[in-house]
Amino acid sequence: MPKQSTMLDVLDVLRQRVPIPDESLSAVRFLEVHSCQIQAQIQLNTIVSSLNDFVIIYAELQDPEEKNVTKTSTDKIICCFHFDKDPLKSHGIPFAFVVKEGELFKDTKERLSKRSGIKGKAFEKIKFALINDEHGYTKPDYLEDDDVISEKWTAEDQLGLDHPNKNKNTWAQHEKLNIR
Repeated sequence: MPKQSTMLDVLDVLRQRVPIPDESLSAVRFLEVHSCQIQAQIQLNTIVSSLNDFVIIYAELQDPEEKNVTKTSTDKIICCFHFDKDPLKSHGIPFAFVVKEGELFKDTKERLSKRSGIKGKAFEKIKFALINDEHGYTKPDYLEDDDVISEKWTAEDQLGLDHPNKNKNTWAQHEKLNIR
């Protein structure tokens, strides 16, 4: 794509490669990801040449639950990422997730399973932790079923899914669009 293209132009190319229904176009968002963690959401008017060369851009359909979250609502959106024992050993594809006010973590885990697409024994092996990244990653604060994540979460926290990286070759998982 030409360097002066915008992310809206990238969305048009993406539509040619991936069947996206017209009614879902407004729910597509682009995420800037570095080291398997979300750094920022990219606006559709962003010029492609302004993007950092050392990040991966993911496109995802926004979770319908997120449409109800506003700055004044009690529910919040948290960034989630996968790691293997140490938060600095991140892997996989990060995602955003809605944290509901007052919800027990055992109920949150059911929604996490649906959102992540991980089910059964693989999901049961995952340990979940809040990880504060304000001053570099601190020791993970692992969550129990009776915890209420909205009471423990701060704006600097991310939700970590602690499990081994089964796919060591993550580059082969995704087709890349050549936009440079």
